[in-house]
Amino acid sequence: MNTTYLIQRLKKPHQTKGNEDFKKLINSFSFGGGLKDGGMPDKTMKLINKIWRFDYMGSAEFEWGAVSESLSNIFQYCKKKEVSIGIIKLKKDIHFICQTGEEKEVIKVIKELYKKDYKYFLKESCHLKKSIEEKSDIQGWLELDNDFMFFIDKEMFDKTLSLFKIKGDKNNIFPK
Repeated sequence: MNTTYLIQRLKKPHQTKGNEDFKKLINSFSFGGGLKDGGMPDKTMKLINKIWRFDYMGSAEFEWGAVSESLSNIFQYCKKKEVSIGIIKLKKDIHFICQTGEEKEVIKVIKELYKKDYKYFLKESCHLKKSIEEKSDIQGWLELDNDFMFFIDKEMFDKTLSLFKIKGDKNNIFPK
């Protein structure tokens, strides 16, 4: 696995009544001055906007298609059925999605991020500990260097599984 450096924070989606235009709900500055919507097509953003919204990260490394590329990589390993999902028991349950065979490393990274955000010299703080211990709108994360996701919000996790068409045991609890 590559060293973790970029983690995109994911916020809970806007609450809608179902008839709002999704474009009005998207923060046009989420990806700064880079590619529109981080390089994702409107159709993809419309689906994602129902599951999570992107936090503005403040660094160019998140702007020029890195998020779109990571999501595409996750989609590819899910399509090949090379995906693993599970739960890490900390102060709150952390649900994760990763490529098969990378579970131990992913768990290690997430636990270290909980102990100290900058253990991996992150470009921007991921606020995992703060999100677990305090009320926060940040409920999920997309790790861009190794293409995995993790959530403390079960509903966001379940909807992400549906988005990527992931089926399987949602009760893999780590460590075993």
